[in-house]
Amino acid sequence: MDPGAHPMSPSNQRPFPGMSADGGPLMTNPEAPRCSKARAILNGALRPADPILAPEAARLLGELGDAEAIRPLLDYVKTDGDCSKTAGFYALQLIGDPGCALELAPFVDSPGVYEDYYWHQAGVVRAAAALAVHVLAPRMETPFFDRNLSEAPSVTLNMFCMLYSPVLLGLPPVSAVLAGLKHRTLEIIFSRKFIRPAHMARAAGALGQTGTEAAARELQWMLTLPSRYVRGAAAENLAACVSNGEAGRLLCDFFDRETTDFARVKAAGALVRLGDSHASSYLRGTLRGAADPFVKATAIDTVSQCLGTLDWDELRPHLYDPSPWVRSATLASLESLRAIECPEAAARLMDDPDPHVRIQAAKSFLAMSRETAR
Repeated sequence: MDPGAHPMSPSNQRPFPGMSADGGPLMTNPEAPRCSKARAILNGALRPADPILAPEAARLLGELGDAEAIRPLLDYVKTDGDCSKTAGFYALQLIGDPGCALELAPFVDSPGVYEDYYWHQAGVVRAAAALAVHVLAPRMETPFFDRNLSEAPSVTLNMFCMLYSPVLLGLPPVSAVLAGLKHRTLEIIFSRKFIRPAHMARAAGALGQTGTEAAARELQWMLTLPSRYVRGAAAENLAACVSNGEAGRLLCDFFDRETTDFARVKAAGALVRLGDSHASSYLRGTLRGAADPFVKATAIDTVSQCLGTLDWDELRPHLYDPSPWVRSATLASLESLRAIECPEAAARLMDDPDPHVRIQAAKSFLAMSRETAR
């Protein structure tokens, strides 16, 4: 694709404020105002009543993990009325400031969302708040989990354990509450009671964390299911549960018979981790030539995670792809590079036409700026 086709291509843009026409700096310290702009973009995305953009911004702030995000995230969970604000609770849990626990505790009883049937009377939101409180301040009482874990299994708690299964299995069982939640989660991910693709893909990620033979059998079953997302997630996690040789054989067989590019990309990523050079070539070819933008974005993400060898020249063209998925995936991949061009590219895309690209650009710019300052 001609980079000039995208409105944020360098050929279509004036010099970024603080830069000369040839890209040289004009200001002594341009990072402070650009960091302020990035934070304004992320914090501003928390305010609109958008059940997709706001939680995505919360997720990115949680990944950054710094204290400056705490107050905007607290304001978000206090004022937003959508159940997707669970992303805000989890972001604060990741940041890890115990002082947030007191402000989050009221949401366990009064979640501030519409208590509809789909969300099981907001039980999942209450549980997300209760988990954040317990992780941040383990000594605070958590009657929500004490009550739910002592009673007969409830649909609400089971749903929470499924949705949070990779998170819950990644937490150390340092308390009776966390041990109980991990035990319930293990029961759920093996139960086959939640059969929606989104739930099963989450379960596949959790199964991979267990590393057991039983999990390997469950993941092999998932490789046969109708959803490409479930098959892809199963392929991605299978190698964690079987020996390298067995994983290589199973994944090669799956790759050969799989008909969708998405699941093949996931399988190829797992094979690359096992040292398969043919899978590496396939991923790079998909990155260059995939017609489906979602597949291309997945390939960019997978290559960056598995190979770690993408350079600026390989990634740069994808910053001007027509698809916001591809541009966002490329921005995320830039964070691991040391190239001097990467922060400038992220700064430029903070003005992208798509709001999802703008928040990813803001987060990537902040992450790279912080890394440069170390």
